[in-house]
Amino acid sequence: MKGTVFAVALNHRSQLDAWREAFEQGPYKTPPKTAVWFIKPHNTVIGGGEPIPLPQGETVYSGATVALVVGKTASKVTVENASHYIAGYALANEVSLAEESFYRPAIKAKCRDGFCPLGGNSGYRERR
Repeated sequence: MKGTVFAVALNHRSQLDAWREAFEQGPYKTPPKTAVWFIKPHNTVIGGGEPIPLPQGETVYSGATVALVVGKTASKVTVENASHYIAGYALANEVSLAEESFYRPAIKAKCRDGFCPLGGNSGYRERR
């Protein structure tokens, strides 16, 4: 879990609009009512300004998000202690391939090497 980036999906109206028809289908038949989180494992993270390895013949999407970077291994952490496991935060370019299902995206769509550039040359801003 160390080095994993957590980010919030659907943080822009255009994303909700793009998925609206799919949200009305099963299994849920309604748009999400709370924040939807997704992860970017450590293999996806590259520094700001580094070239993104784009696969040939694939439709690639990207969008800005705020990323929360986990700094140490965590399991069953209480809400009160969660901040002790956060290494920092960053602006991230969430890069992914086209997805067939919002509810169960394929790993290849989200977790490719280099698919999470973090803002700035420093990689991320550490908590103080």
